Amino acid sequence: MIFNFFKKNVSKNPPCVESIDDYPHLKIVKLKGELDINTIQEIQLFLQYTKKKESKINKSVVLDLKNVVGVDSAGVAGFIKVLSKLKQKNFKLGLMNIPETLKHMLQILKLENAFAVFESEKKAFREILAWSEEWD
Repeated sequence: MIFNFFKKNVSKNPPCVESIDDYPHLKIVKLKGELDINTIQEIQLFLQYTKKKESKINKSVVLDLKNVVGVDSAGVAGFIKVLSKLKQKNFKLGLMNIPETLKHMLQILKLENAFAVFESEKKAFREILAWSEEWD
C-alpha cells in the first residue's frame, strides 16, 4: 500500500482527505473512510510535501470526521502528533462530528480533554469564531 503511494503524485490530497477548506485563521480538513496505519502514513507523506511547499503550519485546524467510518490506535496517534505540532506554534486542533467509537476510545485513553471537541458544526463555528477573536 505505502509503496504505491510513492508512485503517486503526493501533491494531491491522500484518499482519506475529502477536502481542505482554508480560511484566514483556520483550516477545516474533512476526512473520510478508515483512519488506520496505512492512511496515517499517507497523510504524513502529504504533510511532508505540503511542509516543503508551504514552509510551515500557520493556523489552527479542525478535523471534520463526519465521513470517517473507523479509527484505530494509529489514527489516534496521528491526531496526537498533529496536536503536538500545532501546540508548539500556539495553534489549536479541533475534532468535529466524532464517531461514537472514537469518543469512547478518547475517554478510555483519557484524551477527551486534549482536543477541542465539537458536537455540531454550529458549536464548532461558534468556538472557531472565539479562536479568531484571540488573534484580533
